[in-house]
Amino acid sequence: MPDATLPATLVLENFFSGPMRAEGSFVNAWSRSRRGIVIDMMPTWDGKVLSLDERFVYSDGETDHKLWRLEKTGPGTYAGTREDMIGMGRVWTDGRAVRLNYVLRLMGTGFDFNETMTLRDDGSVLGRSTVKKWGILIGRVEPVIRRG
Repeated sequence: MPDATLPATLVLENFFSGPMRAEGSFVNAWSRSRRGIVIDMMPTWDGKVLSLDERFVYSDGETDHKLWRLEKTGPGTYAGTREDMIGMGRVWTDGRAVRLNYVLRLMGTGFDFNETMTLRDDGSVLGRSTVKKWGILIGRVEPVIRRG
């Protein structure tokens, strides 16, 4: 049953407050192999920019650290940057979902990410990203984000 206290709109700076954890996997579109991922996030909001300090641990033992900066550009819209991003990412609110389009430099080349983060009835957010190169599906990333 839906939680009546949940907002009708997912507002990033409200949801990302305090420590967060995302758990999920990358699924290779061709081999169907899975690579697990856990991301511990520490968000900060300064009234204009939402910063997400992310610490990654992959199931094969690899670790990484990234910092998202999402600058609010208007009601429900943001411009996103990350150190491995090519150009600026577009981020906008769509009801209980937030949509992101951006290009990341991975292995020396750009990959297109189309991501949707949807607020679920239990208060968590389900992320679903497609990863493409030249319009060809490479894989999907599907984390669930929770507080704490």
